[in-house]
Amino acid sequence: MNFNSCQKLWGTSTCISRSIGSAKNTTTPLNAYSRTHFSSQATLHSENEQNKMTLSRLVEKEVKAKPLNPLPTFGSQWGKYFSDGSRRLSFNPNQVLKPSDLQLENLIHPADRESRKPRPVVRRPPTKDEVRLTDPFLYYNINILKEPYNPDLLANFITPLGRIKKRALTGLSKGNQKKVSKAIRRARCMGFLPYFGKPLERYSEDHQQRRDGPGVDLPPFAR
Repeated sequence: MNFNSCQKLWGTSTCISRSIGSAKNTTTPLNAYSRTHFSSQATLHSENEQNKMTLSRLVEKEVKAKPLNPLPTFGSQWGKYFSDGSRRLSFNPNQVLKPSDLQLENLIHPADRESRKPRPVVRRPPTKDEVRLTDPFLYYNINILKEPYNPDLLANFITPLGRIKKRALTGLSKGNQKKVSKAIRRARCMGFLPYFGKPLERYSEDHQQRRDGPGVDLPPFAR
């Protein structure tokens, strides 16, 4: 049984034909302001969408069929050496690291670093047996107290700031170290040695070459 329903909307008439008991729905063309008609039939996917679904299923099958690679096995020495054979530093779980510790040059063991800084030499005073070879005054039997007027000799036991060098640097015995310090104080009192710094090398060959060399033009009275 067929019937037509007409309805007025905004001054325009819309007619929708419905069929009862039929498989197909016949609709009349609708205006822009008319109500739309939705069909209850299932929508079909396009061919591209079906191809995408089939490709995704194929990929899933290939991934599932591909066996997983076994996990790599590491020996006890893995991670302790670089490719060139140098040893690697080991870190503890609770160790605090700096950003510089993660640099490649700092990860190498200090014993295998080529440009590592040398350790400072720790000097010690000479022993009694070593003094026989390191003390020139004891070797040549010279009394240094009789040489306070020799500034060139005493200047070897003074630092550039005028301090007396320690026994670990001079290599003298305990007795001669005291005599050298006493001779230096006497020479300072007599004016042969300055209190600060070393004596001027006015009469040495190096000083004369620097004074009379090219680029230095001093008057005779200033030399």
